[in-house]
Amino acid sequence: AKQIVEGYHTLLARGLKSPASPARLGMLFKTPLDGKVRRYVWEGEGRVWIVGETDSYGWLGPLNGPLLEYCEEYRPKRRRDGKMVELTDAEIEEEWSNPDWKVGDVLSQHQRQYSFEIIATAQQSALLRGADGRLTVDSNSNLKQYYKREVKGLEGGW
Repeated sequence: AKQIVEGYHTLLARGLKSPASPARLGMLFKTPLDGKVRRYVWEGEGRVWIVGETDSYGWLGPLNGPLLEYCEEYRPKRRRDGKMVELTDAEIEEEWSNPDWKVGDVLSQHQRQYSFEIIATAQQSALLRGADGRLTVDSNSNLKQYYKREVKGLEGGW
């Protein structure tokens, strides 16, 4: 009977790699919905921004949702000195950073009628907060085409 129970338990647990872990900022994870790698990029005001590996926008939704309840942390591995080693949080941050935009950049549209500040970035997109406080996500290609980067003026004297 012991062999039957242990065999049945092994059969049930075969597909489980690790238990669901609480989501945290910067974490890479996968869900049972699909095998895509996603990153927990930003949270605030009861909302969360999650971006997939190939997403141009990501998902901006409620902080407490079913997507985050069943996530499994994913740690990519790279070959170093002939060994496969897991990437550190700093290496993941560098790999998933946006080379074109950074947090704190100020953008505008329609001759400065609308103003936005970048509050988080992903590989191919950025999370913007408008002057009215609303959040929006846009892709790098749209940011380059439809927004103007504001440059902070330098103080000069005569």
